[in-house]
Amino acid sequence: MSVEIPKCAIVFGGVTPPQGDVLDLRVHLGGTKEVSSFECVLQNWDKKYSPGSANEIKEGMDGHIDIGRGTNVPQIITCRVEKVEYLSSPTANYVRVSGRCWGERIFRRVVTKTYENKKGEEIVKDIIDSYVGLSHTRDGVELIENTDTTYTKLEYENTPVFDILKFIAETADKQGVIGYDFRVAPDGKFEFFPKNSKTSPVSLSEKIEVSSYRKDIHRVRNKIIVYGAAEKTKPEDKDAWTETLDIDDDGVNDWVSGTGTGTVSLDSSIKILGSYSIKHSNSTADYYSTLLLYLSNNIVNCNKYPILQFQIRKTTSFSDTCYIAIQDAWGNWAHRWFNVPADEKWHIIQIGVGKKNADNWQYDGDFDWSQINEIRWDCHFPGTGTGSFWIDNLFSGGRRWEATQEETGSPNN
Repeated sequence: MSVEIPKCAIVFGGVTPPQGDVLDLRVHLGGTKEVSSFECVLQNWDKKYSPGSANEIKEGMDGHIDIGRGTNVPQIITCRVEKVEYLSSPTANYVRVSGRCWGERIFRRVVTKTYENKKGEEIVKDIIDSYVGLSHTRDGVELIENTDTTYTKLEYENTPVFDILKFIAETADKQGVIGYDFRVAPDGKFEFFPKNSKTSPVSLSEKIEVSSYRKDIHRVRNKIIVYGAAEKTKPEDKDAWTETLDIDDDGVNDWVSGTGTGTVSLDSSIKILGSYSIKHSNSTADYYSTLLLYLSNNIVNCNKYPILQFQIRKTTSFSDTCYIAIQDAWGNWAHRWFNVPADEKWHIIQIGVGKKNADNWQYDGDFDWSQINEIRWDCHFPGTGTGSFWIDNLFSGGRRWEATQEETGSPNN
């Protein structure tokens, strides 16, 4: 019985080496949640594939490899060249080209994001679309299959894409059966499907004489994130917001009164820090005195700045009861009460904010702690009354100092 000899077709970028130049070709097909790789040795007579030639093979080239028997050999890997090594001897010259399939993109990126009440397939699709950039449809068919699992809350900070995909695959279920597989198919498409749902018409029984297994998953170490003390504030000058009524410097006051009976001014005589404090006065009797600060161009992410700190002073006409509220960019409010003696002395108030401190607040269900654009203070009178209170030294704090350095050439190649 005659069997056709194996054939291959290789493309690296715009370079198509003929089969006669291929001395050795090995393709390792990635199994469950792994990445395929390849290694190819080509004849390089007269520097055919060397730098400067018309057929130069470079790191970073995309390509594909087809291997099989017969006239039309099937594509088995969509790949990316990651290493080019030139080999020479007294009588011969060669080039070794190696790399991985497009699944290597899964290892390039990290994710900082929160998913709430999302199905497993929604999270996977978002990650593949937003961070990986692989197609997950083939001939109009969605390759990321639905799950029966809804995740209440998943929070990630600089988490590798691969780790998130692996977690979803290991925990999502379909009709009570837990476990999904994912892979990058030979045509470069990303597939996510329930375990044991794929079958092959090819039987390898009594056909395998020698086999080997290799697992080689690595990342390009081209990025470093350094974290420091949780001492970063917004603004960096902790007194800047109480030194002016117009913190955006756009000609419109951002500090305003929330009641028709009140007025707002800069006070240079009563202050705790810097040149001024913010003074709110009620000259007409009212039940409470309200001061507002609009942060339209200085939106605060309270998840990253989990401390709201200020100093407050009240005249003796007030009660001890105070109210503070913060508004998100969508008009939702979070609020809470606190007590400050009405003794005409400055008092430091430090309040925890953000998702980690949400239990200490009353808030609308859709409140977005990452988009705070307004702060409100209410100081109450025992009945009705007049008086003044002051705010100074206002800032958001508690964020870790952070610096990122990245060398972009490595992952691109």
